[in-house]
Amino acid sequence: MRTIELMLLLVNCATLILLIFARYSQNLRGRSKAVWLGSAALNLIILLLHIAIEGIRAQLFVSYIFVVVMVLAAVVVTLREPKENMKPRRKIAAVFKGVGVGFVVLLLGFTAVLASVLPVPTLPAPTGTYAVGVQYLHLVDENRDNSFFTGSTDNRELMVKIYYPAEGDAAQPFLPYFRNSRELAGAYLSEEGFPGVFFEHLVYTQTYSKENLQLAGQHSSYPVILFSHGWGYSIELYTTQCEDLASHGYIVAAIDHTFMNGAALLPGGIVGMSESPVYSGNIYPQISLDLVQITAGDAIFVINVLEELNSGERSSLFKERLNLGSLGMVGHSLGGTAAYYLAINDSRINAAINLDGVPQLIHNSNTEAAPILLITNEDNWVVCPEAVLPKLEDLPRDYSALMLESFGSEAAYEENKQRTLEAILEFSDILARTQTLFLIEGSQHSAFSDLGFVLGKPLDQLFGVGTTKAATSLEITQALTLAFFDQHLKGRSENSLDTIVENYAELHRVDL
Repeated sequence: MRTIELMLLLVNCATLILLIFARYSQNLRGRSKAVWLGSAALNLIILLLHIAIEGIRAQLFVSYIFVVVMVLAAVVVTLREPKENMKPRRKIAAVFKGVGVGFVVLLLGFTAVLASVLPVPTLPAPTGTYAVGVQYLHLVDENRDNSFFTGSTDNRELMVKIYYPAEGDAAQPFLPYFRNSRELAGAYLSEEGFPGVFFEHLVYTQTYSKENLQLAGQHSSYPVILFSHGWGYSIELYTTQCEDLASHGYIVAAIDHTFMNGAALLPGGIVGMSESPVYSGNIYPQISLDLVQITAGDAIFVINVLEELNSGERSSLFKERLNLGSLGMVGHSLGGTAAYYLAINDSRINAAINLDGVPQLIHNSNTEAAPILLITNEDNWVVCPEAVLPKLEDLPRDYSALMLESFGSEAAYEENKQRTLEAILEFSDILARTQTLFLIEGSQHSAFSDLGFVLGKPLDQLFGVGTTKAATSLEITQALTLAFFDQHLKGRSENSLDTIVENYAELHRVDL
């Protein structure tokens, strides 16, 4: 919790204790008005400071109501004339009052828990020497539509968030998380089934990026990296990694894949993935292949746009500043699978990193694969191929029925299983040539995003962050990502992958 909101909850609880004590204390009984007024004033002052400095958030609504009731009660007590010869309280009235106080204490305790499991996160600072600039681009692909998702032939729209090494400007404010849009922050997690109002506080988090900064002048051009998010995630949830890469001299184009993210903020408003009928059921089996190809298609479109920005065909500050001869791609989950796909199908990609993505059997044998790095956890199918789609008879009855419903038949299930195993073998063979499969012990699927900072314990475990600290998992991921791209996009070798393995007990190179 933040400092003032913690003070507010502590003062709320202290006020309850004081009022109970004042009821029975001979010294304070005659000064009840002063006690009520002083307590209410202190609560109100701290609440106003909290609102002015930190901002309101829904997790503390019980505390807000408590302060309002306190102020109203203090006004009533102050205006009420004292009664002489007051009759002693009946026992039943005292019991009800005690129960009421206990209930309020429980509510305030619940508020403290809610504020802790849904904190206002502090993101790790970039480790490089450059200031980080950021720019949002709204792109329309006139050659593709959204018919797969909505049945509409409207042109496909994308938001792209470009991070870049910049000239520092102390006068410019840092950009708040989630584009400073409460609606976007709430919409993203409401798509996950949670009340969006409890996530609007994410806009109080400060990033380390600034808009409207000049591109750094240390070099005439900078290598470029595409970043592709996971299915159901958001480009905003990879801010830490993208800022870190930009601070080390990379221009990062993070692609917001419309209808494949939790929610996107387009010029026409918020678009959520639930608006697509394709998600009414399971995404297996064919849909998952289609999603990979659409994700890769988005990336190809963005590469084409970057070429236009670099040539000056599209006006921007990046004219002749993008080194597209040193082009990399990194993606998480579905985005990681797309990064692998492009590494073996698009010769413009010089290096690719897959963050815990599952391989699919979609390749072009005529294209030599670019160097590929896989960073994952113990449960990834490449690490444990025996876990791939177990036999239907080995599954619980309900889950087996769900699989049959998703695939249509047992034959289709087995066919997809075989195809997936072939994809894993193909991917493993590529990784074996360079021994670039790395495992972060104790991590889970969401550890490769900012979710470990957005969610407190134990909620982070429900979202698959893992037992290793979120900061450690991301620190390892950033170190490996930077060293790999430095080697293949900048030609540097001083920061080797082996050295990083030696620095972290949680990190292991997997021999293939």
